[in-house]
Amino acid sequence: MCHRLADLLATVTTHRKNLEQQVLPDKTSPHTSVCEETSIQETKSSPVTPKHHSRRGTKGNRTNQSVHLWEFVRDLLLSPHKNQDAVRWENRKEGTFRVVKSDMFAQLWGEQKKNKCMNYEKLSRALRHYYKSGILERVDGRLTYKFGKKAHGWREDSPKQLT
Repeated sequence: MCHRLADLLATVTTHRKNLEQQVLPDKTSPHTSVCEETSIQETKSSPVTPKHHSRRGTKGNRTNQSVHLWEFVRDLLLSPHKNQDAVRWENRKEGTFRVVKSDMFAQLWGEQKKNKCMNYEKLSRALRHYYKSGILERVDGRLTYKFGKKAHGWREDSPKQLT
């Protein structure tokens, strides 16, 4: 009886390992992207170990990583040499701008945030959250946005000009 139980346990263990290999592909697989590797690593981490993530620096000591998205967009629009033609003014006086190269724009934001998995879908969702706070306003037109009443530093007559 004990011998059968040991055989059954060995069979179940082997079967489980085979399933894990199918579900969790090897990290060296040529078809695994950086984003998939990150999610696989997170899946493999122990659920008992708490993860401590600090999303932002302290208010008085802001780092490049804690720049708000709308400020990043403003700074890109005001600094054409950093922009790489990803965004452009549609109407500077009104504060309207258009995303010209969405992939490039997402890549620039991803570099800023040290997030290799950034894409335009995630970035645009974050931009739309600014509608509620009045920092951005809705505009008709694809990939077009407008600075709202609570956004500052984008006007030509404003004191903050980046070069």
